[in-house]
Amino acid sequence: MLPELAKEYSSYMKINVAQEINPIQDVVDDLLTRLEETESIISMIQKEQEQEDILPDLIQCNENLKLIKMKTDKITAFLAHVARDVNMLQTKVVNAELDFPAQASEGSFSSLFKFIKTVDPSIPSVPRSSTLPYEAPEK
Repeated sequence: MLPELAKEYSSYMKINVAQEINPIQDVVDDLLTRLEETESIISMIQKEQEQEDILPDLIQCNENLKLIKMKTDKITAFLAHVARDVNMLQTKVVNAELDFPAQASEGSFSSLFKFIKTVDPSIPSVPRSSTLPYEAPEK
């Protein structure tokens, strides 16, 4: 009788661990999934905030580029004005040399323009009527 009683009580003590742990494991898996979802949402929010932080810098850079473009346009207008004046001066010097021929020992003024007048293909030749008026750059 005692051995039977011990067997009956021992059957109450037997625990099926696999059966008991499955619900707990399901809850843990569900919590891990929710944690990963929350982490991805937080990373998306951080990326959006970084993009919003970059936006004012991009706007400032755009304004700086517009300022540089304006200065470049003014420099281009100035160079066109200088090129036009050099051409006009060279024409007047050539005409003056023709009107008053210089002796060979004295040399001629037109030789000065060999160094000044070099054709630069990057500087467009602009007619006088279509050029912008030159304005000195601001300091």
